[in-house]
Amino acid sequence: MKKSFLSAFLLLSAAILPAYGATRIEIPITQVSGVNGRSYYYIPLTVGNSPPIKTLLDTGSTGLRLLPGVLGASDAVLTTRASNYGYGTGSQFTGVIARGVVTIGGVQTTEPVAIMLINKVGCRENRPNCPAAGHTAQDFGFGEEGGMAEANRARIGIRLAPSDADNPLAKMGNGIWIVELPRPGDAMPGRLIVNPTDKEIADYTRLRADSETGMLAGCVIGNTDNQKVCGQVLPDTGGNGMIVEARQRPSSFPWPNGTPTVLAVQDDRGKKFGMSFTVKHVPGDPENLHWEQANSPEPRISGSYPFFGFSVLFDSIHHEIGFRPR
Repeated sequence: MKKSFLSAFLLLSAAILPAYGATRIEIPITQVSGVNGRSYYYIPLTVGNSPPIKTLLDTGSTGLRLLPGVLGASDAVLTTRASNYGYGTGSQFTGVIARGVVTIGGVQTTEPVAIMLINKVGCRENRPNCPAAGHTAQDFGFGEEGGMAEANRARIGIRLAPSDADNPLAKMGNGIWIVELPRPGDAMPGRLIVNPTDKEIADYTRLRADSETGMLAGCVIGNTDNQKVCGQVLPDTGGNGMIVEARQRPSSFPWPNGTPTVLAVQDDRGKKFGMSFTVKHVPGDPENLHWEQANSPEPRISGSYPFFGFSVLFDSIHHEIGFRPR
């Protein structure tokens, strides 16, 4: 009995120790301005023995996805698994899954991870004029999504949702990372902290995200009862300001400039958190609240706004998103 217990304890310890002994890394997040002053965010990473790859950081999608020409023949191993993925802009991608070791800030994934190698780009039927329209995988760049002239061949999605391509950050240690974006106009970069210390994660208000979507339940609430839109909430570095995506424009939109507003989120345990802001109808402004047409029957509230007032924590083990005022 004692021997069996000791063996089980040692096996459990071996599984736990690498996570808790994971190396803390801090990677600068740089921003690049696209159309209308909107910002996009980048980190460097490598796959296999590749040179550093300037990679779009996206909390609204899941998985590392690469366009042709990024990797050498020996940087990742091809599989026979096909992959299809799309973004909110209407751009659709097809390709194949490969497996490779990803390095960020000098720390490698604990095993080769699934990566999508894109070989074809196109548009959803209902969005024929999407950013990928008229492009091939060879001449398309993820910068096209933001109207940027600069070519960009890689995108890492770090959302807490399942996908055929892996989020490498979840395979690098304790499964926790913190995103602190540079604010619009900041000269200094922001930072991505992977494997933060216990002290760094202590003061966050954590809410459990939906296991399938990686989103929270919540509402955008104006200063009167009839100014309220509820749905799923997703802090999304790829979205400008705060976006209400719905099939139809909410009857109260657009709310007047200067409207005091709260983004209120909660989880299935009844835990709640609120973020106050003031509506501004200025493209590119972090408090720009606007509507975009979408297909989902339930409204979705997304965008980069929460990152400018808050440091945002993602915990892939407990499936939680945490907020702490900056």
